[in-house]
Amino acid sequence: MRGLLVCLFLSGCATRAGLHQDVGKQFLDAAARKNTVSEISAMLGGKPVKCENLPSYPVVGLLIEDHGGPTVASVDPSGPAANSGIRKGDKILFINSKRVSGVAQGSDIITSEARADRPIAIETQRGTYSFTPQYPKSVSQCYWEILDERARSEAGSSASERSPDQGVFKGVCRFFDGRASQCQYIYGKRDH
Repeated sequence: MRGLLVCLFLSGCATRAGLHQDVGKQFLDAAARKNTVSEISAMLGGKPVKCENLPSYPVVGLLIEDHGGPTVASVDPSGPAANSGIRKGDKILFINSKRVSGVAQGSDIITSEARADRPIAIETQRGTYSFTPQYPKSVSQCYWEILDERARSEAGSSASERSPDQGVFKGVCRFFDGRASQCQYIYGKRDH
């Protein structure tokens, strides 16, 4: 994962009706609320199964996807790019005067050009937007796996009585300086 929060994370999620639909929305909102690991754990009713430290990298607060060329898919309202005027749907033409033909190339340019004291200039079809990347002091990622209520009650039963469709909520959040920045989840079958 070469560095940058340009085309990471904030993808959609698969949901299942009921508890996990509500919990899933709250989980995704944890990033907007800048929740801590303990706050998210309290919401889910369980601690993460794993947390790991990651190397720090420049954060710009953009999700870029390929929609007929590199396009801003979302702007993190608390990220460095948010106040620049760049918007969802903007087609990226140049980054620091270098032509951008794809998402990976855009990510590589930002990674190589990013400096804490130097702005990044992104030229789109609407204009040029400039902002300075942030460098978090710490970056970590935590993973949760929470059995749904039906699966929890069945987990106490014998293996022959357990349903092969036991559901599990699996979520992951990236944390910058101890606060959630991006979260995503899936709802799926329990691994046996």
